[in-house]
Amino acid sequence: MGGLYIITKRALAPPVDFEVSVASNPDDGFGSPDGWYGGSSTAYIQLGKSGLPIRICFFRFDNVLIPANSTILSAKMRVYAYSSSTVTLNLVMHVDKTSNSVTPTDYTDLDSRPLTSGTNWQITDPWTNAFAYYTSDFSVEIQELIDGVVWSSGNAMTVIVKNAIGNTTTRSLRHYPVGLPARLIVQYRPPN
Repeated sequence: MGGLYIITKRALAPPVDFEVSVASNPDDGFGSPDGWYGGSSTAYIQLGKSGLPIRICFFRFDNVLIPANSTILSAKMRVYAYSSSTVTLNLVMHVDKTSNSVTPTDYTDLDSRPLTSGTNWQITDPWTNAFAYYTSDFSVEIQELIDGVVWSSGNAMTVIVKNAIGNTTTRSLRHYPVGLPARLIVQYRPPN
């Protein structure tokens, strides 16, 4: 004998916009087998490859207020060009898979971090010095982080950008010590 069933739908939580900038001197930089350029070593961050050394860049964001079990709808970084450039770069964006990422101490530390799968970021548009530009959407990388570790709102997150095959030159970004630091821009839906 059948009964009457009432099905109710729970409304989804509305999307939330969250932004945070690199907040201190040692929390962004780059390294390669020939040297470490974290913190105040230089006035810029180099993406790509310069001669033989391949650059690995990092951007650490403290106090990332995204609740555990959220759905990441979009994620980009806003960066500022350090110099004008028209070269094409093929890069891969990752997130350090550590639940509360600490600032890398040297190239070996940076290169040995456990990473998310990776999202391609191809830069083809001309850059003008001190203008803002946006990365590819890498929301799947942040989703992979918060789904795969014991994530807590307020943890630190490090975005790591690696060189992809084919780059023979670099583009340069401004970083924290010279103003206009990278900014993480995320839209997420919190859990119900």
